[in-house]
Amino acid sequence: MASSSEARLAQFGELEPLWNKLQDSVRWPMIPPLANRDAPKGMQLRAILGAEASEIGLVQELFATIFPHLAHYEPFLAMYAEPFSRSHPATLDHLWLIEQHGKPVGVRMFSYLYRRNFGHGAFIGIDQRARGTGIGRWLVQATHQQLALDALYSGNEAVLGYSAEVTRVEDAQHELERQEREARLRFHLNNGAVLLPVEYIEPPVIKNSDDQAARQLTIASQPMHLVFYPSQPSPLNVATMRTIVEAIYHDVYYLESDNPFVQHALASLR
Repeated sequence: MASSSEARLAQFGELEPLWNKLQDSVRWPMIPPLANRDAPKGMQLRAILGAEASEIGLVQELFATIFPHLAHYEPFLAMYAEPFSRSHPATLDHLWLIEQHGKPVGVRMFSYLYRRNFGHGAFIGIDQRARGTGIGRWLVQATHQQLALDALYSGNEAVLGYSAEVTRVEDAQHELERQEREARLRFHLNNGAVLLPVEYIEPPVIKNSDDQAARQLTIASQPMHLVFYPSQPSPLNVATMRTIVEAIYHDVYYLESDNPFVQHALASLR
C-alpha cells in the first residue's frame, strides 16, 4: 500500500517535474534581502530549515506561549521547516523565527502555492511584549516580498497575493474572546487584507511529516473568515475568488472538488 506521502505526490503527478526543479534550487532565498534591512529597530527574521533543525524545539515552545489554545498545531511547525517535501508537494513552505535584539519573540508560517501563484498564511504569532512596534506591518510586507521571490524563482508572473484564515467574531463564546477575535480581524484589514464574501469552513487537517508518515493529526472543522492580501492593485472578481478558494481546499487540504466543504464555499460566491 502506498504511503500517504506517495499518494499525495501521485495526486499532483503533473507537478512532479516542477516540484523536482524547485527542490533542486539550492540558492532559493528563504528570507527576502530587504526584510531585515527594513526591520523595526532590533528585529530580525531567521528561516528555520529542516525538521531536525535545533531551533524547532525553541519555535514550538514559543508557539505554545503565544497560542496556548492551539497546542494541537505544534506538529505542523516541523513540517513547515521542510520547504520542499513529498508530504505536501503542492506548496513551498516557510517557517520564520522572529527575533528582537537576538531574543525570539514571534513565529511566521506560510506557504506558496506555486501552481496557483499565490500564498496561504498559516500563522503570525507575536509575543505580547513585542507588539505595537510595527512588527505586524513589517511581517506582512516581508511575506509579500518572499512570495514575490517564490513566484520569480518558480518561473511565474507577478504573485497575486496571499490568503489567511481568521476566526469568526460571531462565534466567540464570551466577551473577551469576542474582543480578541475583533482585534485579530482588524489587524488583517488594517494591513491591506480584503474580507472575502465566502462561507468558508476550515477542514479537518490531516498532514504528516516525512519522517513520521504514520503520525496524523486531526482537527475539527469550523467556519472561518477568509481574507486575502492582494499584491496587485486590481480588485478581486468572483472568478478569482473561486480560484483562490478551490486552490486552498485542493493544494493545502487535499480535498477534491466534490467535497461538501468545497461545494458549499463555491456556492456561496455569487
